[in-house]
Amino acid sequence: MRLPGDDDQNLRIDLLPAIDVIFAILALTIVASATLSQIDGLPVVLPRASSADPQSLPDMTVTIGATGELQLDGVAIELDGLVATITQGEPQREPRRVILRADERVPHGQVVAVLDRLRQVEGIELAIGVEPRREP
Repeated sequence: MRLPGDDDQNLRIDLLPAIDVIFAILALTIVASATLSQIDGLPVVLPRASSADPQSLPDMTVTIGATGELQLDGVAIELDGLVATITQGEPQREPRRVILRADERVPHGQVVAVLDRLRQVEGIELAIGVEPRREP
């Protein structure tokens, strides 16, 4: 039904604002996914190993930075409090998977000290984080 005064020339749909909103949402999604993809804590240069096997996701990640700083799941921690922090909180699940990510410049003695503390936790499965060696 046509009403008096309706003019077909004045009716139009403007899609430009909708397209602008869609592109803004797309840009925010790309930026957010890029920043959330690498939340491992300290930036470390892992040593390379040709025999590296992918493991299932660990329950916890212990990271030793190049200058010796220690983090548990991205939170700074002291070596003396490592075992207590891992064993507190949730009821113990068997087995707990912990991956140790140590920068390749960290002295071997410090890696052994952290491993020694981690082995004090009952029922723990330990893994060492490495970069897979790429074959030419």
